[in-house]
Amino acid sequence: MESIGYVCVFLVFLSVFLLFSSSSEASVLHRIDLDEESVLVNSSFVVGSEDPVGGTRITIGQEEDIDIVGVDSTVGDASYYYEDGRAVISVDSVLPRKEHDVQMMWRSRDGVSESFGGPMKFDVDLFGFEGKETTAVVQDSNILSWNEPLGFQSQYSDGSLKFRGHGHLWLCGHFSDLGEDTENYRYFGNYSFDGADDLVALVEYITGVSNPHERIPVVLLDDTTYDQEFSPWSDGTYETCGLVTIRKSLGKTDKLKTLLHETVHAFNSRTLKWDNTETAYYDEGKAQFVEVLTSEAIGSPRSEVFGDVVYYEENGKRYRINPRSSSDELWDYYTEDDAWIKYWSPRRDEFRGMREFGYAFSELIVRNQVEKEGVGSLRDIYEKLWEIDRNIESADEKAKIMENLVDLRPCYSENRTEFENCLKDINSQRFNLSGIDLNHTVRDHRVEIEIGEDIIIGDSGSLVMFFEDLVRKVVDIFEGVSFWISRKL
Repeated sequence: MESIGYVCVFLVFLSVFLLFSSSSEASVLHRIDLDEESVLVNSSFVVGSEDPVGGTRITIGQEEDIDIVGVDSTVGDASYYYEDGRAVISVDSVLPRKEHDVQMMWRSRDGVSESFGGPMKFDVDLFGFEGKETTAVVQDSNILSWNEPLGFQSQYSDGSLKFRGHGHLWLCGHFSDLGEDTENYRYFGNYSFDGADDLVALVEYITGVSNPHERIPVVLLDDTTYDQEFSPWSDGTYETCGLVTIRKSLGKTDKLKTLLHETVHAFNSRTLKWDNTETAYYDEGKAQFVEVLTSEAIGSPRSEVFGDVVYYEENGKRYRINPRSSSDELWDYYTEDDAWIKYWSPRRDEFRGMREFGYAFSELIVRNQVEKEGVGSLRDIYEKLWEIDRNIESADEKAKIMENLVDLRPCYSENRTEFENCLKDINSQRFNLSGIDLNHTVRDHRVEIEIGEDIIIGDSGSLVMFFEDLVRKVVDIFEGVSFWISRKL
């Protein structure tokens, strides 16, 4: 009787010892389905260890705002619980092994929401392991736009949105089967932007890349809603997840310019995905420059940057357009040796009174580059920005990168006459768009992504699995005998 007890104790000890042995994580595959209310995720991964162990326990980076439908494993009993607000997955196999597979089905409670009566937005965090590959596929034929985080590549084709990269993946985008399609946009509401698709060629020309989204969803908002959701000082907004919102009260020409401005941000969201500094001078400068090209394309008058008032006549009436900012303000900025543009963002309260100057300076940076090197040089800059493969969180570090690509002190001179002449040259710029090859070949930075089968341990009918099942039955017999003996005693 004592020998039977010792065997049972030994087996229990072995199971506990193996369960708590150290392990290392491996690749993760997420398969995602979308509906009108939530995001359903089927995650599969293999947990590996250097030495064979009889089980594994791993904490994954998912908060308690998810509902776990269930967990499973082909090599043992799988279960889950929460600890310190995070899900802990446990697999207990009878025999020691170097790999344990896990399949976990879960639902994000707030993963889908409606965007202003327009497209549906999906937004969910997908766990991954540091340094290990994470792949994901979203099966939905109505996907329009999406975020592509640093360290990941994406591809959308045949109704499947695929991601491949390493570590944690923020999955965010928009989908809908409603709205009116054009080549580059999906409009929600009874309105259109005549000529917008033709002008996207301007964005492609200065970036050298194609539209990174299937179609960019566009929603118009009344002023009250726009001010509540965004800001009273802006006319349009591009959201990282791929949505453009524009003030409904804008005139036809201003709507068109604003749409092209926000389209630049949509393109830049891929090229500048390494930029976590919240500074905006280059991003906004490119967007402002496309507004200049749009004005040129449609024959619309435009304001000068650090220049003079512009007068024009229309329908027998004379109008004036004030400059974006004055040359005196820029001269004072240089005289005082300021450099705050390196930290500027129109959204920061500390720059509330400097927004117009910041936008003008940002535009001047880009137009000065064009004046010196030509429009085509902007594409060369994009190619260099694409090569950055690490997160940049310091504004000073970003400035060092940008200073090697563009002049962050455009038109600077200690001589006032030279300073003024530089500004006049830039304000007198005219662009013969008919002479620009807008049909040039653009580079598609997306790659073909293959999604394999769910990650599981090989043949579940193998001799090893048979032996494990046999051992499990033996353990059950010992436990049963032990219980019977304890009752008799």
